[in-house]
Amino acid sequence: MEDLEKGLHYGSMNGRVVIMHAVRKLGDGASEILKRNNLSLDEISLIIPHQANANLLKALAKRLSFSEEKIVINLDKLGNTSEASAFLALCQAREENKLIVGQYVMILAFGAGFTWGAALCQVC
Repeated sequence: MEDLEKGLHYGSMNGRVVIMHAVRKLGDGASEILKRNNLSLDEISLIIPHQANANLLKALAKRLSFSEEKIVINLDKLGNTSEASAFLALCQAREENKLIVGQYVMILAFGAGFTWGAALCQVC
């Protein structure tokens, strides 16, 4: 009963901690998938990340030392679309003719339960 009176039954989130964790996990995922495929970040043409907020995207670009111009961003147009954000950004890249046959594209996602993933694609 005491927990209810204190409001402890409501969920809460420390956004700063979540973003820091997401940047670390997405960066680690990017490094691991590059290592597994014997590629360097210089060989990646586009990064299509989860679009939680602008701070996450900037911190991820900084952590990876990757130009923000090579990161597909749709947050400014669509807001946070949760787990769909990376795939909406992939569609956006296609519509903007940013996907060129032969280039490597990395998709990075972070979601509920602190799950994360990375995919490396070669455009065909």
